Amino acid sequence: LGRAGRRGHYDTGYTVIVPPRGANRETAEYIVSVLNSPPDRIESKFKPTPSMVLNLLKKQSLTDAKQEMSRSFAAYQFNNSKSLMEQFDKMVGFLAKHKLITLENADVPNSKVSLTPLGYNLSFVPNSAFVSVMTLLKGMASLNQRQGLETGAVLSDAEKTVRSVMELPESELAVLFSAMLNEKGDFPSLGKESSEAFKTVVEAFLKEDSKLGKDAQSVGIDNQASINFTFAPFVKEWAETGNWKEVRANIESTETDEGNRLYIGDFMNIVRRTSNLLGKLAQMSIWPQPFRDKLSRTQALLLRPPIKESLCAMIPAAESSTNS
Repeated sequence: LGRAGRRGHYDTGYTVIVPPRGANRETAEYIVSVLNSPPDRIESKFKPTPSMVLNLLKKQSLTDAKQEMSRSFAAYQFNNSKSLMEQFDKMVGFLAKHKLITLENADVPNSKVSLTPLGYNLSFVPNSAFVSVMTLLKGMASLNQRQGLETGAVLSDAEKTVRSVMELPESELAVLFSAMLNEKGDFPSLGKESSEAFKTVVEAFLKEDSKLGKDAQSVGIDNQASINFTFAPFVKEWAETGNWKEVRANIESTETDEGNRLYIGDFMNIVRRTSNLLGKLAQMSIWPQPFRDKLSRTQALLLRPPIKESLCAMIPAAESSTNS
């Protein structure tokens, strides 16, 4: 247990080491060796992300947002805010290019920045799914612009893809969005249990997602086009059956091709994050109401006991931590 303190507020941090019950001499010697060893070097991994920049620009001018970045630990540690500002400028350029923000004049201090409706929606999306959700939202925005056009209008590939996604049943929607959020695993591809129709939708989605992903990579945004289906069969089973014992047993008895085990805690984390994302997407008015209702139903399928209880148990702890 420990508290490192906050830079500029405290010059000392305190740590309490609690040995496990039944600890032996070997454990005690290890603890002593840790206490007597020099501290590990802390290196900041901080870099601007699209969600972070959008949220900064919600409330601040471009100049103020840059100043906020220059006060980060990364800029302090490496004494090189110039590189950080270059990354920030590239991110702003990417957001403006894809019409997530509008700039009055990027070269003028305190230039006003406004988030577009698309940018506002994406400010609530976690970075791990940012590019993938952006692909869907851009396709949906394009479909919405077609209102009033003739019925026989030819749809673009992006528009066809987002329409196909909206037609997926709830369990397969859960699989797709959970795969967007899954950042690690050994099953990057869909398994045999997936329907051919779903595989076709995923293939079309990945094709559109990769186009945006390449552009995102050019400004330092991690390419999220390679979504990961490690927990796909279990997410689908959970959404369809709600049989926790069976799902848990199947996860714990599964090994990857490399001989690695899957863990129920990782599954619960993915399901909680997916549920959270679905809830945010369901609040976005860009979608037609029937699809918003489907997103809410999908969220409800995932938020069943015991996952719902585990999520509720986390909320008071988070509130207590915030209030302290």
